[in-house]
Amino acid sequence: MPNFPWWTTISTAALLALRRRLVAHVRAEFGDVLGTEVEDVVQHAFVVLFRRRTRVSADEDGLYRYLDTVARNAARDRVKAIKQRQKPLPEAALRRGQHALRGAVPAPPPEEAAQENEKIWEIFCALGDLDRLILWCHVVEGQSIRAIARELDLNWHDVAGIIEGALRAVRKKLTS
Repeated sequence: MPNFPWWTTISTAALLALRRRLVAHVRAEFGDVLGTEVEDVVQHAFVVLFRRRTRVSADEDGLYRYLDTVARNAARDRVKAIKQRQKPLPEAALRRGQHALRGAVPAPPPEEAAQENEKIWEIFCALGDLDRLILWCHVVEGQSIRAIARELDLNWHDVAGIIEGALRAVRKKLTS
């Protein structure tokens, strides 16, 4: 009998059972912080598993251990990113005072602004301090992600994620 790779012989039922088990475990450990992102973490773990399928043990416990490790690491990274976004602005950014948005309350929009501009401004003001600062620097001032990261003493991956999340939030609120 030929020895086929595990990914060609594993049943859909076995994969679904692994997924359910992993979702329950990640939700129990990180659900209070991640909320709806638990599913994304589990999906990420399965994508990594199939990208690196030749490096993983063929038994179901080996698959689950691998999935669990990848999911935990991804969940920890997301929790870290969430906490990073919730941190107050770095002191260096507050001291420099080069941007109007580094203060606690942004200036009101000009009186002659159109209704849509007012809505965009309200949505923008509803963002967190760090999100607002980074989005302003990138979109309005045209600074690069790396320049913003250097200035605020942050990792450029975090800055890129903050920009992406802030733009997604603005788009979502504009369409609703």
